[in-house]
Amino acid sequence: MLKGERVDVKRNSYKKIILFAFVITLAVSQIAHSANLQITVTTDKETYGSNENILISGNLTSDDSPVSDGLVTIQVNDPEGNLTIIRTLPTGPDVTGPWPLEILEVIPLDTSGNPCYTFQIGDYVGLKIKVRNDFVERNVTITINAYYRDEYTFDAREFTHQHMNPDQTSTWIRPYAFGPIALNAPAGTATVYVNAFSKWPNDGGFAYCPEKLATFNIVSGTNPPVEPTPMSGNFNLSFKIFPGYGKLGNYTVYVSSYYPPFYATNSTTFELKMLGDITGPLGLPDGKVDMRDISFAAVRFGAEIGDPNYDPRADITGTTYLVPDGIINMRDISLIAHHFGDHV
Repeated sequence: MLKGERVDVKRNSYKKIILFAFVITLAVSQIAHSANLQITVTTDKETYGSNENILISGNLTSDDSPVSDGLVTIQVNDPEGNLTIIRTLPTGPDVTGPWPLEILEVIPLDTSGNPCYTFQIGDYVGLKIKVRNDFVERNVTITINAYYRDEYTFDAREFTHQHMNPDQTSTWIRPYAFGPIALNAPAGTATVYVNAFSKWPNDGGFAYCPEKLATFNIVSGTNPPVEPTPMSGNFNLSFKIFPGYGKLGNYTVYVSSYYPPFYATNSTTFELKMLGDITGPLGLPDGKVDMRDISFAAVRFGAEIGDPNYDPRADITGTTYLVPDGIINMRDISLIAHHFGDHV
């Protein structure tokens, strides 16, 4: 080996050592400082009845200071692991980017692929979604979440999963993106939220950019759901599960946020019950709250633990919400009446 070649070999070896040391230092730094980005998540109650408003809230902080320009992704899965909610929320009013990826447009379509903003009961809703990538190639998961008016979520799913090249702009058209619109769907303005993720949040993914929405009318219009404006690192999301689309049991809430160069995640759970459904034709809950349930509790009104007429099925709540207090009284009757007509 010549002297000049030996010098080049040594120089290359030094470069490899320096590069290796840099990578190790960066990895250790990421691990050591990733704990500085923290995300919390909670629900306002542990248990909800069907048709009740569910509120998810939390806070994003870095070095114990609120992050007011971050994005938080919320994913909610039902007891069988199926997707119920997939949304991205800002943690303040100054979330401006720039973003590595941008959702340029979301347009509702009829099943022939034409722009459409009025749909009938039973219709399917199509979507045209246009996305622009920056100078880095990446995998992109596009999701949709559809709401009827009054914050009733009724459809959430993956729209497409694609590999995007640098500086690529893609348009996807799905004439049957979601639906059909339920027979008992409320008339008014419906909303669909479109999000772009690195991968699913419960699998370590995060949002590339803020979500984008589009609205359409079902028969006649009202105002779309309005989210409270989050401030000082806070986020909150309220929704209802549309009757017939939800499952009773424990739901899991996943939240994630990527605030370069750090990533944070957390989770919580809540339970969905058919509150007030205490009996049916066979003496067992039948999936709906009707006069059988009210009558069952009414004929036992005033009975306490130890009384022959006392039945724990009618002792639903007390001074503490959903904690039986040993007596069947107006609290129990009122709770059943409040949920009268609910069904799975």
